[in-house]
Amino acid sequence: MRINLLLKCIITTIIVSGTIIPAGNAQGIQFEESTFNEALAKAGQQKKLLFIDCYTTWCGPCKMLSKMVFPNDTAGAFFNKHFINLKMDMEKGEGKTLSKTFRITGYPTLLFINPENQEIVYRVCGAHPNVQWLVGEAQKAVDPNQNLPGLSARYTENKQDAPTVLRYLNGLGAASMMHERDSVLHLYLSSLSDENRYSEDNWQIIESQVNEPYSTGFEYLLKYAPGYRQSIGEEKVNEKIETVYKYAVSRFIRRKRIPAEQFPQPMFDRLVSLLKEYNGKNASFYRAELNLVDLVQKGDYKGVMDALDGTEKDPAFSDDKRFYFTWINLNYLSECKDPVIINRGLAWVEKLKPYLSTPAMKRSWLLMKSALYAAKGDSETKKALKEEAEKMK
Repeated sequence: MRINLLLKCIITTIIVSGTIIPAGNAQGIQFEESTFNEALAKAGQQKKLLFIDCYTTWCGPCKMLSKMVFPNDTAGAFFNKHFINLKMDMEKGEGKTLSKTFRITGYPTLLFINPENQEIVYRVCGAHPNVQWLVGEAQKAVDPNQNLPGLSARYTENKQDAPTVLRYLNGLGAASMMHERDSVLHLYLSSLSDENRYSEDNWQIIESQVNEPYSTGFEYLLKYAPGYRQSIGEEKVNEKIETVYKYAVSRFIRRKRIPAEQFPQPMFDRLVSLLKEYNGKNASFYRAELNLVDLVQKGDYKGVMDALDGTEKDPAFSDDKRFYFTWINLNYLSECKDPVIINRGLAWVEKLKPYLSTPAMKRSWLLMKSALYAAKGDSETKKALKEEAEKMK
């Protein structure tokens, strides 16, 4: 067990089997120096949950927790009382196996595990420098009204009660258990009758849980949108549908071409297909964005510039949208090797100049311009523009 050297009280220690056991209250969370199975067994013996800080060495928020939050007295008092605590690098040793077992997809992930069945009682993804945030999340792990076993039990008792279902869905989402969440959501929506389908409670479930256009929940929303427009209001329903499309499209917008083996082509094709049938707010703009992505993925930079030229007379593009669309087009263009196309891009760079209202925007503009000259092979101009940009830090 690792003992923090900055103690607020004098402790005595007993050496047992090479492990230092504190006889008093040490500052901060005390983490075991043991394997997962050893920590799990100890948690079972003491009838506590096992807390695991799942981290990586490169994760900035992980380091912040270790430096600013875990050493705090308040955190230590709660965690040392209720949990056996373990830190685990998910990219080394048994951490690799545990990462797959518990489906860790982001860092830091904080797990609270029942030692009797190794099931996750509560999961937190992310970090916050506020100690009360951490303690508040940990309190949920030991509260049967908020942890997953408790939420699951109440859901099992009443699978048709919308508020109960929503609380369970929120718990699964907070734990990043998306497959389980989507299954529960699909089961609930499929069970609704026309008599209770369009209630405010059911709309709250759709509004908070349906966020992916590829899901059965979104299929349900599109199918029953006319009825929800009548009961909930046209503006709310249309805004929800548009928001789903907006964020789905934005996830495909990158600064450079995605390698073909990493590009989620089936999802892209599905989104393109859906947007062909969509005639709501910003429909033309979203279709133009996806067309841009398709051109970039194919390496058709002439097509990229042709699409950009086409926005000048397109009423779907406001000044703000044209500025944004131009910006992302030109960022993609830095991978082009055709000087003729790059010159077309540089001409468009100058059209952005009137919109540069802050020093940060001016600096980004200079760096983008520098990247295009670099792609063109003009290292001297590239260097001069980059130096000018660096002066604006």
